[in-house]
Amino acid sequence: MELFNINYDKEKDVVVSFKIDQDFQFLYCKASGKIKKGSLGNNSADYLFGKICQYYFQTQCYVLILDFSELEYEFGDRLRKSINFFKEIGRDEAEKESPILLIKPKDAKGINSILDWIKPKDLIVAKNYEESIRLSLELFDKLMNRN
Repeated sequence: MELFNINYDKEKDVVVSFKIDQDFQFLYCKASGKIKKGSLGNNSADYLFGKICQYYFQTQCYVLILDFSELEYEFGDRLRKSINFFKEIGRDEAEKESPILLIKPKDAKGINSILDWIKPKDLIVAKNYEESIRLSLELFDKLMNRN
């Protein structure tokens, strides 16, 4: 049997980049490109979820910022895993309740339909990058003061 090289560092339809603050309090994920409709977009949505998993488990941040302002998405259910990230991967109740900030694209019909479906209680919608950073700092302070 012959094995073939694979490379999941890139995906043709979606570009994902990450930033983190110096104290590893929050992780910023910027996704741009297009997730195709329905099952045609499964690979792109799974790629995005996998990248978020990779960076989250390497950084162990407290707050996740998902910047989808440049992501085209109409419908399908796989993007739900990224938006509902901590519920998907949470190893205990505290982790499952970690906050997520979401910056939606201008045309957010598809993402709004996911939000209506999963009704995430720990998700906060931010208008832009600056607001998401400000809200992340406030959320981190709240998290540290309740412990």
